[in-house]
Amino acid sequence: MASERPPPPPTRQGAGDDRLHVVRTSQVHDEIFPTGGVVYPPPDLRPVIDKTAEFVARNGVAFEAKIREQERLNPKFAFLQADDAYNSYFRMQIRAAAERSHGDTRAAASSERAASAVQAALLADRSERPVDEEPPRPAPHAFSLEFPSTPAVELDVLKLTALWAARQGPSFTARLMAREQHTYQFGFLHPAHPLCSYFHLMTEQYRRVMQPSQACIDTVRRCASRRCGPGVGGARLAVLDEVRKRAAWTRWDDARRHEVREEEARQRALFDEIDWQDFCVVGVVEVTGSDVRADLPPPTSLAALQHQLAAQEQVQAMERSQPAPEPAPAPAPAPPPPTRPAEAPAPEGPSVTITASGAKIRHDYVRHARAPRAAPQTTVCPVCGDRVDVNEMSEHVRIELLNPQYREQRASLERRRQEQASLAAGADPSHYLRQLAGARTDLFGAREDEDARARRDAAERERAREKEKHVWDGHMNSRRTAQQAQSAPSDAGLGKRASSEALPPPKRTALAAPTYAESEWLAMYPHPITLHVHVPKAPQIAPVCDGHTEVLSGLPLSTTIGHVRDRILHDTLHQAVGASKLKMWVHGRPATLRQSLAYWNLADGAHVEMSVGK
Repeated sequence: MASERPPPPPTRQGAGDDRLHVVRTSQVHDEIFPTGGVVYPPPDLRPVIDKTAEFVARNGVAFEAKIREQERLNPKFAFLQADDAYNSYFRMQIRAAAERSHGDTRAAASSERAASAVQAALLADRSERPVDEEPPRPAPHAFSLEFPSTPAVELDVLKLTALWAARQGPSFTARLMAREQHTYQFGFLHPAHPLCSYFHLMTEQYRRVMQPSQACIDTVRRCASRRCGPGVGGARLAVLDEVRKRAAWTRWDDARRHEVREEEARQRALFDEIDWQDFCVVGVVEVTGSDVRADLPPPTSLAALQHQLAAQEQVQAMERSQPAPEPAPAPAPAPPPPTRPAEAPAPEGPSVTITASGAKIRHDYVRHARAPRAAPQTTVCPVCGDRVDVNEMSEHVRIELLNPQYREQRASLERRRQEQASLAAGADPSHYLRQLAGARTDLFGAREDEDARARRDAAERERAREKEKHVWDGHMNSRRTAQQAQSAPSDAGLGKRASSEALPPPKRTALAAPTYAESEWLAMYPHPITLHVHVPKAPQIAPVCDGHTEVLSGLPLSTTIGHVRDRILHDTLHQAVGASKLKMWVHGRPATLRQSLAYWNLADGAHVEMSVGK
């Protein structure tokens, strides 16, 4: 075992120097990592110093002084001071940034010189090539169009429509578009359709054939001459010259297109030569093994996209043109009818064929005309006198009654009516004239009037004598007897009164409620019926109210009672009676205006009564 040795004595670096010095414990020599006397800042402060050095190298010393003044209290920017330990590192980064900027400028200048040299070489190469002058452009073909990517059936429809449009004019196209606006086969009539321009070009070509211009006729006559012999052949030489010019222009156009394609290929090659390592990576797309083995379809061409778009528009147009199925009404529980018509066999479903593209084709389609819209049912408002929809009558009357002006007008009208009635009662001359005529039959009347007056006077005298028989004589014993005789009517008077007074009209017999529901009655009797309406008997109100019967034919069972009342009021009574005074009776029961004929189970030849209310 080795013996322990004592530590060496402290070394002295100078005679008579008793100061302590740092003893190097590292065995690494300074030549391996030379720092040049520069103290490197910590990692959290180094990005700030590097970025500031780049800005100072770019903007100059004035920018450094400005930053030093603004951030003099910020400890992060203490390296801007000359006595700071990191100031030497900051100066070193400024020199490095300046060298990098000069190097980039020189590299950019050299690359620009190289690009200009290549461009000059290309221009020189092009200048050495023989330049062909552009030949005169021939006139385009008058009857030549590129066929669109559409099925043959639709193309035939387009051609036939263009032929008729050229023959009939623009009005035919407008009428056809208004009539077939929901038919997908005539979608090319709309300006937004991709085949609209092709349709107009086809129409213009048909029009040129059917209505040629004078220049076209002269050209045809000149080219169709029957000259024979060597060197003459009608328009053969002119056509040959035109073909030669068109061939020269086509050759020049193909060469120009070829040069354009070569230039595009050269640009793509230059694009492929770009060193993408000079750019920063923004994102990475990972291609997995499933992506490599996936059987993806080839890219779709423009023609295929146009064909798919046209097919999709056809399917949408067909779906819009087909009416939506009406929901079946829920059957209401009701007793079976006495006689049920035989059920018709269910119609067979339409034959529909689905093509490969998904379009549905109906072979038994028949275009139906639009059903005429039913006129809205209206009635006369009793307040303002305007015609209002039956469904909105209650709300309209409520609003009119809330109007304060209506209340004032109604009150003033009532006062005026009362004044006129009071004046007529006291100043009516007809009453006095009738009394005078009855008293002077010698002046007003004939022999019969005098006899009637004599009989009337005799009857009055007889009644006066009868009253005198029961006069009280003033005695107390006969007082009760006189009172009884005065109050008891005579038998003759009772008989006359009973014979003269008519019995009151019997009350209407109330029948049972309707047996079937409204929907069931409409299903059982879908045809119109004939209705007998009894006009009210009230000649004192209007002469037309004489109680006769009006026959209304062709009334659907969905017709409301209000519609029947308005029809009688306007056509028969000529509005001689107020609409609010007319009451409708069906089977002895009052009917409302909103109830229909099917609600009351009315059949052909049914009767409806009308009466005038108070």
